[in-house]
Amino acid sequence: MSLGYKPMSKEVVLGKEQSINFKLQPEAKQLDEVTVKGQKSKYRNKDNPAVELIRKVIDHKSENRKEGFDYYEYEKYEKVQFALSNVTDKFKNRKAFKKFQFVFENLDTTKLEGKPVLPVYLKESLSNVWYRKSPKTTKEIVKANKTVAFEGYVDNQGIDAYMKYLYQDINIYDNNITLLTNQFISPIANLSPTFYKFFIVDTITENNNKFIRLAFVPRNHSDFLFQGHMLITLDSSYAVANIDMSINKDINLNWVKELKIV
Repeated sequence: MSLGYKPMSKEVVLGKEQSINFKLQPEAKQLDEVTVKGQKSKYRNKDNPAVELIRKVIDHKSENRKEGFDYYEYEKYEKVQFALSNVTDKFKNRKAFKKFQFVFENLDTTKLEGKPVLPVYLKESLSNVWYRKSPKTTKEIVKANKTVAFEGYVDNQGIDAYMKYLYQDINIYDNNITLLTNQFISPIANLSPTFYKFFIVDTITENNNKFIRLAFVPRNHSDFLFQGHMLITLDSSYAVANIDMSINKDINLNWVKELKIV
């Protein structure tokens, strides 16, 4: 159904100043149904502008990674939080949590896509990091450190040791990323066009800088690969300005159900 107006015309006298008013009458028209179908094409690397773009990103990796600088320094903030999901009434009413009922009134629904979770362990640290390329050295000084947990119910030292075992710094400019004791292939690894599919989604402008939004998905969903999108600078540097990625649900990571990296 299309809603428009009936056509109307009025005479205009040449050479005479006039005020001509129109009062349009609405008119409805029944439109015929139209179905638009896109032609499904097979994904190819050849002559694919998205693949050409990611290859330019790969070619410029050495000059864009932070280790390419002679010196750098930054302030690092880290936060590690453990939380319980699917908190049932039976769990809340356990004798061990009788003194902690107030915490169940503040379940967090922002951490796991709307599912309520109960934080049980939180560690934050703030430090300064310095790097020198030649001779190569890295120095880190912790300025502040704080840990909050249920004393007597959470093994703080055990969690700290476990996180050091599981977690390493994530650098997408490396070909392989060690995460949760597994090797993942970076979306900008040298051979990433062999393992990923890439799609140009949009071009955007932020703070007078132009970027290309590039989406990527695994060719094989059961491989240790990521899926998400990245912003690539629309200039001669082809640097990754931002990346947002997660893992596919078909990957077997034992107890890990969801993982997101920004």
